[in-house]
Formats: sequence, C-alpha cells, structure tokens
Amino acid sequence: MGRHKEYRQRLKYQMASAKKKTLGYQLAVKLNSELGMNETESRLLAHRLSRWVLLRPDVRGPNQIIVEASTGCDHFVRKWREGKRIRLTPYDMEDIDLELEFGLTTMQTGRLLRLIEQAHQQDALLSAKQLSLLTNITPTSLRRRLKEIRKQGIWAPVMGLSKKDRARAGLMRSTWVVQQYFKGHSPQEIRRTATVSRQRFSDILDRVGDLTQRVSEGTFQPSTREEAEWVELIKTAPKERLAEITAQPLTPRESGEWSDFRKELETDFGLSPVKIRAVRQSLEEITQTLSETRPDDNINRPNRRISPDFEPMFLQISFNRITIWKMFFDKSDIFFNKGLTATSNSCHKRNWHIIKIKDQD
Repeated sequence: MGRHKEYRQRLKYQMASAKKKTLGYQLAVKLNSELGMNETESRLLAHRLSRWVLLRPDVRGPNQIIVEASTGCDHFVRKWREGKRIRLTPYDMEDIDLELEFGLTTMQTGRLLRLIEQAHQQDALLSAKQLSLLTNITPTSLRRRLKEIRKQGIWAPVMGLSKKDRARAGLMRSTWVVQQYFKGHSPQEIRRTATVSRQRFSDILDRVGDLTQRVSEGTFQPSTREEAEWVELIKTAPKERLAEITAQPLTPRESGEWSDFRKELETDFGLSPVKIRAVRQSLEEITQTLSETRPDDNINRPNRRISPDFEPMFLQISFNRITIWKMFFDKSDIFFNKGLTATSNSCHKRNWHIIKIKDQD
C-alpha cells in the first residue's frame, strides 16, 4: 500500500470517527432509537436541531473558545484600545471534509476565513498575529493567502487592513458563492476557491432560497451586511437559477424563538405533539450542557490533526479536558481568558508564539 493511499484511509477513518462525536450525529442516534425515525429523516432533523441550538446566543458550542478581539468590525487600527470577548470555532468537522476533498491548504484557508467571519459577525476584528496562532499558519503564508482571497473579490477584514484593501472591499464569502453559482460556474470549483464544504454549500443555497421567498412576499428587511448583499443579488439573478433553489423542501433559518422553530418542524417534518415535546426536552438538556456561562476552559479536546498542534495525525479523538494557558504576543495582544496560567515560548526566534496544550490528570 502506497503512502498516499494509507494517508487517505487514515483521514477517512478520522472523519468517520469525528462525525460520531458531533452534536448532530448524537441527536440523529437519539431520534432514531427513541422516536423511531428512519436514518434519513433523523439525520435531516438532527442537522436542523443542532444548527438551531448552536446559533443561540446563550449557547457556546463544545468546540468553541473565548478570545479577546478588537471592538468594531470597521475599526482597522493596529493597536486597539477597547476589546471584547467573542466566541470562535478554531476547529470544526468542516475542516476534515475540506482536507479529505481538497487537501491541507484548502482546509487551512477555510479555517482562516471561518474565524474572520465569526469575529465580523460579532462586530469585532482579529489581528494577523491572532490568526497566525489559531490557524498554525506562518505570518508570511497568512498574508499571501489573504491577498489571494481578496483578489477573488471576497471580503476578509483584519486589524490593520490597509486603505487600499479597504477601498477594494468585496463580497461576503457566502454572497460570492451564490454569485458564482448564479453565473453557472461548477459547484466543485466554487467550493474549492471559497473553501466551502458540501454541507455548508447546501446550507447557503437553502438559506438564500428561503430568503428569496420572503423577499418576493415583500415582508423581509435585511438586518446584516450578508442579508443586504443577498437581497441585491436576488434582484439581478436569473429566474431559472432562483427557481432551482426556492424549490427546496427544507428551509433552515437562523436561530430564533422556540415557537417559530416549532412551526418549522411541524411544517417540514410533520412531527406530532408528542414528538415535538420529546425534541424540546432533548434540546433543553443540550442547552444546559452547552451553557454560555460554563467555565471558559471547558471545551472538548479536538482531533490532533485538525487542531493547531504538532502531534501525529493518527491519534484517536478523545473528549478529555484540556488546559489552555493565556498567551501574549505583545502588550496589546492578549489571548483567551483572565485567571488562567500565562506562559510564552518564542518559536525559531520570531516574534510569534505557540499555545501549549496538555492533558489533565
């Protein structure tokens, strides 16, 4: 067996093992065993439920961390004076999907864009040093990748962004994906360039399809930059392309109140009141476990291959707790949370640092 084939088999094993530990998979198993749903129905419903839970403002996902960032997504000064705590997802199942399909470089770029977008959605900006640390990419490679991304017309704001790059602006990544899709480009090439997995690509089209229906009804008002870009894109999109995405039977929306979400479940899945009650109880248990108020260092241990670490890729995933030290780049860049032990190691005599991670006894 060649090295490449052996590597691919290990990667496939990792992806299968990691998926079994996700919230969506655990919900699917519970729906299948306790409510008697078939595998397809339970998988689709579990994806909807996990998405609704993780988008709630009072929930912090099992793979999310708290980071200090610069306040204001339009304040590009290098030395920020006012900071805020934001939630970031340094590793995700999408990382393995992208690496399996397109390779390591695409996966790292996708992780980079995800962190930038999550900070932007919370009205904050990350510095290049923070991104270099969280993605395990050297500063030189980070600048090169951001430059290539902006050349494609994708908006990727960071602290210290030059006036030239600010003037160039660009579209949000999801808007760029939909724009290229409307132009008739290959979905695979779109996903490769925008570093989007199959599942995320499908979710984006479903959300735009749902938005198209609400815009046609005349009752929709955009509340974010992303939604405003989508509305403008829908106005000029070919009708046949819009018909393709609005014909989808499932229309997942952003997290909202339970009453609205319950109506969606009843419409799309035809759940009985008994099943609705059982689903509600399961979601309440999960919400309590993933509460935003739990300790900041209470996160699940990531797969070694998809985390900023240097241990062998073939180590199996475990859910041991990890201890994270607070790190410093300089006096203005502070990572993670107050109260944790601080340490700092220079790497190859450069002006950047790495996180130390160790298992608890």
